[in-house]
Amino acid sequence: MSEEKNPRATILLVDDYDDSRDLLALQLRMDGYRVLEASDGGEALAVLSQVRPDLVLMDLSMPALDGLSATCRLREIPEMRDVPVVALTAHSPESHREAALAAGCDEFVAKTIGADELSRVVSRLLSEERGGVVAGRRVIASKGMDSDQLLDAIERHLSRG
Repeated sequence: MSEEKNPRATILLVDDYDDSRDLLALQLRMDGYRVLEASDGGEALAVLSQVRPDLVLMDLSMPALDGLSATCRLREIPEMRDVPVVALTAHSPESHREAALAAGCDEFVAKTIGADELSRVVSRLLSEERGGVVAGRRVIASKGMDSDQLLDAIERHLSRG
């Protein structure tokens, strides 16, 4: 285990594909992290009602409650406002990246990310000083919105710059 890893750091991994989640969880555990798992956004929010992780890896495309909606709701929880969230996606267009950042994600990475690169992203985010809400980040509030309404709000947010 690397000295720069914090064996007590807890990562919430949210992905609806068991194989993807198993592979990422194994890698993170091998890097010395404690990993909690959820298979969709609703399950992730249930976990967050019990535990405050140090970082969240959030798949964007999931049934029921997608990653954008779950991230917006996560950011509405006062204790979660400064927890780094990494968007995981199989989609790489710039519009997906912009939507993820507008929803409150700190990073956007493709699921095809290599093990070394994912380790660097996670390590960097966990080592950054996190004193409250990230400066300059404007996050969409999602109260009462379904996924389509949230996407419309994100599009309006992005068009205002």
